[in-house]
Amino acid sequence: MDRRYAGNRGRLRKALKEYGMGDFFMMETLQIVPGWTDFHLNNGIRMDLMVNLKGLEGFGFNECLELASIADVDGVNGPFLNISHLLASKKPPTGQGSTRHHLP
Repeated sequence: MDRRYAGNRGRLRKALKEYGMGDFFMMETLQIVPGWTDFHLNNGIRMDLMVNLKGLEGFGFNECLELASIADVDGVNGPFLNISHLLASKKPPTGQGSTRHHLP
């Protein structure tokens, strides 16, 4: 693998380049702010980048991926956040204590 495209940010940079959107070298160091760091793809889909999700601080990526639903979008299968995780991410903060939520 080309060292320029190591890690998740590098793979996203490579994917955007292969998609025909150009080579976003700044992707490697860009501050990602949910709701403010997004791309409008050539097919009309808006991609909002996030590095964490409130309500899911106690869950790792692999845990969420194992429970993800797979959906077909324009002929490409991709994982989507489990509905229980999505609902947990929308709940208001519940005071102090454990951040681990118990989801079905």
